[in-house]
Amino acid sequence: MATLSHQIRVSAPPDRVYEAIATNDGVTGWFTADLDGTVGAGGEALLKFTGHEPFRWRFTELSPGARLRWECIQGPGAAAGTTATFSLSRTADERTQVDLDHEGFTETDPALATCNTLWGILLGHLKNYAETAVPSPAFK
Repeated sequence: MATLSHQIRVSAPPDRVYEAIATNDGVTGWFTADLDGTVGAGGEALLKFTGHEPFRWRFTELSPGARLRWECIQGPGAAAGTTATFSLSRTADERTQVDLDHEGFTETDPALATCNTLWGILLGHLKNYAETAVPSPAFK
């Protein structure tokens, strides 16, 4: 199985980054403005994008300020059944390091490169939102 891995450092405390990944207001601030459902422990949310198939995520693990796991239960291609795990840690220079592993893809999945690029873009939006608190979702 293939895993997409990304790492970014955010000039914001872990609790602020966590809230951006673990709440409706947070996710609509950096990911997509069009969300139905509930982001949070035991919740599910449909993240929608104009002209593209939506993704439905189930939020299966939430450890405040430290770790979050999203399970894709609906999406394009072979996305359903994959998981995205966000691990947060404090750096020596007081930033928050976000390690993202999106796993469960087959090695030959034709969407790997696109998904990898998309996560890079999304994490840039997460960084900007967590640092400024100004919503700027990648998808509107």
